[in-house]
Amino acid sequence: GQLVWRLTADKIQIDPDTQIMYFTNPKALVVAEDGTQMTITSDKGIVDRQKRTIEIKPPVKAETDKGDTLQTDGSVYYNMDTRLIKGGKVLLTRHDKTAVSGDSFETNASLDQVTVQGHAKITKGE
Repeated sequence: GQLVWRLTADKIQIDPDTQIMYFTNPKALVVAEDGTQMTITSDKGIVDRQKRTIEIKPPVKAETDKGDTLQTDGSVYYNMDTRLIKGGKVLLTRHDKTAVSGDSFETNASLDQVTVQGHAKITKGE
């Protein structure tokens, strides 16, 4: 009964054979279990209902309603079943000035359960 995610766009096209949906200027709202809302925007996105994934293609802008940000050069993938967001090289900056970076990541929408791999680094700012 609760909103888990919502995806809007300027234009939506559906491939009738694969049922894959292509979005122009998508805006994804992902709601974490604690109620934190992350907004992800981009120029292009893809929803694959069979794989149950949403892919937001670069350039990606992602921010929570707490002021946390996620920056990555590659695509961001949201898994509809696990409710986790993953991707490649990342810099997460939390509102408490903690920064987390690595070569790949997986996180919830609250950015409080983050796994990074490869050149993982955590710094606490002032």
